[in-house]
Amino acid sequence: MTNIINLTDSYKFSHFNQYPKGTETIHSYMSSRGGKYKEMVFFGLKYYVDKYLNSLVTGLDIAKAESFAKEHGVPFNREGWEYIVKNLNGNLPIEIKALPEGSIFKQHEVILTIENTDPKCAWLVGWVETLLMKLWYPITIASKSLEVKKMLQEYWDETSDNPEGVDFAFHNFGDRGSSSVESAAIGGAAHLTQFKGTDNFNSLTLAKRYYPDLLGFSIPATEHSTVTSWGRENEFEMIENYLETYKDSPIIACVLDSYDIYKAVDFVTSGRMKEKIESDDYPTFVIRPDSGNAFKVIGKILKIMLKNNISYKINSKGYMVFDKYKIIWGDGITPERIKNILMQYTGVNFRFKKFPKSFEKILGYIYFENIEKFDTIGIKGFSAENFAFGSGGDLMQNVNRDTCKFAIKCSAIKVNGQWRDVYKDPITDKGKTSLKGRQVINLYIK
Repeated sequence: MTNIINLTDSYKFSHFNQYPKGTETIHSYMSSRGGKYKEMVFFGLKYYVDKYLNSLVTGLDIAKAESFAKEHGVPFNREGWEYIVKNLNGNLPIEIKALPEGSIFKQHEVILTIENTDPKCAWLVGWVETLLMKLWYPITIASKSLEVKKMLQEYWDETSDNPEGVDFAFHNFGDRGSSSVESAAIGGAAHLTQFKGTDNFNSLTLAKRYYPDLLGFSIPATEHSTVTSWGRENEFEMIENYLETYKDSPIIACVLDSYDIYKAVDFVTSGRMKEKIESDDYPTFVIRPDSGNAFKVIGKILKIMLKNNISYKINSKGYMVFDKYKIIWGDGITPERIKNILMQYTGVNFRFKKFPKSFEKILGYIYFENIEKFDTIGIKGFSAENFAFGSGGDLMQNVNRDTCKFAIKCSAIKVNGQWRDVYKDPITDKGKTSLKGRQVINLYIK
């Protein structure tokens, strides 16, 4: 069991006797002071409250925490913690008001407020700030996923007759790249607020307990070891055996770059493999390249698929949709790279609607030279639904508290029955000026 007393910053151990005498209530709020995303997703509070703040403080907790504090060189508020144990049965006397989980909010809007409910425990508001600040992580992951979702939805709406398919277009590969088991779980659950595809199995256990409405799904898939363990000379035998083994699955994925990605793609899109996959008796086959220049590799794969006359249809919007094949790219994926891949192979640029053929570094987009041109046989391009993307390290780890500039600040204090405004206004950085007074939550429900 986690000792809740330990879950704070060292300097907060000395704050209990620094507030004005007669302090009865402290009011703090949380908001984003700016940062990368204009719209964000509130997520994670239930987890941190249920797992940590609903824990009961015990006398043993106090004894252990006091011992650590003395060794650490900081004072300890034994009287305050013993009051909570003896008079409040170990329950933390705080009230948290917040947006509903899943709500969309904007920069600078108050998303959460904290107040103590017992006048002898005003110091506790600042104490729990450290734990509650950890909300920055699931909120930022969910918000990053929302940005990707909005971008993908544009491409699906423009090029696909199946806009719901976007729910499975951004897959979470991030468990192994996460900093801890817990961050993998809560970050993975945050991703599930926007997408349904994940290989982060760990996140499902957390979601099941705290957010049962969040569901995640995956499919049978190979990895390099399951292919290369057959030996280079038996790679194609392994792939065919894999197809037969999971014949009854609706969709399977196979990594094909263990040796020669182009020979492997040619194998699965021609001859008896093509006949099997394109029949009604076998699953949709997801081609997974996993190395090299994404733009060059995907372009060559598409050329091979077209050369082998794979089955496709032209949808109502004039875009090619493969009947039984898809491509997933999961190496080094970022939101920007997804956008560039989709612009390249759908031919859609939402600033100009269609790509100028001779574009170079337009509006800051990267121009990738030496991409082999290929014939799109007279159609507009490839539908976005032919592609999916997996992200691990970038999705789960390429974020920090300053990505969205989250902060929790005290804005009001009640002393001897009178409320006072509390705020900071540094002349060196007006972006860090905090709000005054007790704050009210404005609801922007998704």
